[in-house]
Amino acid sequence: MKNRAGVVVGLVVCGFVLWSSGCSKCAWPKKGLTSESIASAMAPVICDKYSECSPAEGFQKEQCLQEVSTGIGGQLKAVAELKVDQPTLDNCLKALRESTCEALNSPTPPEGCSFLQ
Repeated sequence: MKNRAGVVVGLVVCGFVLWSSGCSKCAWPKKGLTSESIASAMAPVICDKYSECSPAEGFQKEQCLQEVSTGIGGQLKAVAELKVDQPTLDNCLKALRESTCEALNSPTPPEGCSFLQ
């Protein structure tokens, strides 16, 4: 009986550790990110790309971060059922980093960032 209880406790602890560590292969539904966390992650990437594509004298990164974060956050808050998980955001950030300057100025978001439409 003690052996059985130990196995059950071990399975429960193992399951909790996998769940709390964000196991990507687990069967549990993935947790969606908030519009604020998405905007906060995207702002530095967009501002870095902007500064690379059109280096302007007087570019203020802090102002860019605030404006981009506020703009994207507001746009995403308006989406009724925002379903963006961490892998989706990571793919979008990668697409933004790899995009050309022309693509960055396009009204259509890069492939991988369809949640921005």
